Amino acid sequence: THTITINDDDACEVGLNEYFYSHIDLDSGIPPINVTVQQIRVNIDDNDEPECESIVVGYDRPVYTVREGDRTLNLTIKVFSHPISGAPRSFTLSFDLEDSTASSGADYVNMTEHIVFMRGEVIQTHTILIEDDDECEIDPNEQFLSVMALISGIPGINVTVPRALITIDDRDEFECGLITVGYDTDMYTSREGDGSVTLTIRLFSHPSNGAPRPFNVTVSTKDGNASIAGGDYVPVMDQIIQFSREGNNSDL
Repeated sequence: THTITINDDDACEVGLNEYFYSHIDLDSGIPPINVTVQQIRVNIDDNDEPECESIVVGYDRPVYTVREGDRTLNLTIKVFSHPISGAPRSFTLSFDLEDSTASSGADYVNMTEHIVFMRGEVIQTHTILIEDDDECEIDPNEQFLSVMALISGIPGINVTVPRALITIDDRDEFECGLITVGYDTDMYTSREGDGSVTLTIRLFSHPSNGAPRPFNVTVSTKDGNASIAGGDYVPVMDQIIQFSREGNNSDL
């Protein structure tokens, strides 16, 4: 015997119209040797009903909601027509994002993505990155679209639910909560020979999880009965102290 490899091109080709020949020639041996049935025709039967079936693919739902603090959103694309056996042939989809009331760069990361469904696959996902601007925005209606399109594949692929509307929910009680900040005590004592004193500014309202959003405070000194003129201390004028998100304390 000898074996010939047949390539499966995933194409939907009806009929027995593909064929090739295999031919025998005598290479060596002592006569008499007669070669009979010297050439045969090999038909490739690609009349495969599953490969020729229509494919229906799309987002698993038309609307998604994501909290801004989640930072990512996974969208699911499903082969609806073949939920068990998966796609009967391969194809490629593209995904683009479009602004609505949300803006790329400010509210989400714009991107174009290609996803290939291989034969037998049912579900794929693509990930969108959400920008967390640390702002307290009461209106939850920042929205944008993810749009799907077929870019390659044998005809008979129908894209249903090609657009997904994404709402960024920024109604975050944590981010919008009242912040209470101040010195951790109302009096410090320092020996003159110590050379310096460290004062701690504390976030009282969020002692465990830290600031819900970044902010700055400014610090300045003023004379009591100790004075700058008397050389008792070095003045501080409008020094900026930064609290980062989830930061608790800052030392001056």
